[in-house]
Amino acid sequence: MKTLLFLVIIMQSFFSFSQNENDLKSYYKWFDEIISIENTNLLNGISFKEHFKTLASNNQYLISKQFKNGNLIYHSQPYFNIPLKYDVYSDEIILSSIDGNEYFAIQLAKNNIDSFTINNQYFINSNELNVKTNHTNNAGFYEVVIANKIISLYKKHKKEKREKRNSEVAYTEFKHKKEYILFYDKEIHEFSSKKSLLKLFPNLKKRINSFYINNKTFMKYDYNKFLIKLMTELNLNLKSKD
Repeated sequence: MKTLLFLVIIMQSFFSFSQNENDLKSYYKWFDEIISIENTNLLNGISFKEHFKTLASNNQYLISKQFKNGNLIYHSQPYFNIPLKYDVYSDEIILSSIDGNEYFAIQLAKNNIDSFTINNQYFINSNELNVKTNHTNNAGFYEVVIANKIISLYKKHKKEKREKRNSEVAYTEFKHKKEYILFYDKEIHEFSSKKSLLKLFPNLKKRINSFYINNKTFMKYDYNKFLIKLMTELNLNLKSKD
């Protein structure tokens, strides 16, 4: 009880003098180290074990099987520089923790995750999108490609699996796929090609066609930046609906 009181007093003093983002990150990292992850809400999950045997670097994760330091907003509480990995196939976040000298993995409660950052990629829970209707096919985590006032673009990472066998062993192979959605006028719209944009914004047909013609090379070699540039262009030419 004395320890908790001490932490509350320190917390109040800290916020009295520090308000910028870097100070807050430093504070939360210090706070989590003091009380340890094991004493936070992060352990409100289930034990995680690997279910797939894969070869080489192929796996169900966004990056690799190894945990990477990332940031997380869980139950509205920020956590910085904690070991995470994103299981794209199951659409779950896995946390590495330690009990004594033994490391173990926890699958976090998905509904409690507001957002997370890993590998400099920022993801939000689809629950954070204020949509007019229930889009069950769009549930889960989305990478934020670009978020503007009028139109935003989100990327859904997916991995499809198939069972394979070579001369020595049976294993699972995963193929990485990406899908995109537009968030416009408080509604979700599927986005897969220029055709879907023209259907959604017929009054911008000339501008959209011109953009695609002038950015063919850019689209081929850096599709992510191409999309950011495209969404920025659309945002400048769209007027928000009341």
